[in-house]
Amino acid sequence: MTKPLGYYTSYVPGDGSLLEELQDKYGAYLERMSKDEKAYYVLRLTSHLYAYAMLRGGDIPAQFINLRDQVSWTDSEGLLQALITYIREVPSSD
Repeated sequence: MTKPLGYYTSYVPGDGSLLEELQDKYGAYLERMSKDEKAYYVLRLTSHLYAYAMLRGGDIPAQFINLRDQVSWTDSEGLLQALITYIREVPSSD
């Protein structure tokens, strides 16, 4: 059974985070997000996780820094898991 975004991340209502913005705009299951939008977030989050890995021992491209500053490693993994689940299980807006 599909779980809401907060199950996969540290999102707490009222925290003012990017996760809150996503839930407010797209719903607790990101059901108002199209599959294309979900796929885009998957792409950005995988790049984001790669950027974190590069910080541990390599150079990081500047375009990835902003996402890194908004979402923690753990929440990136959780959001990625949620998006993949929602792509498969939750009807999208398209």
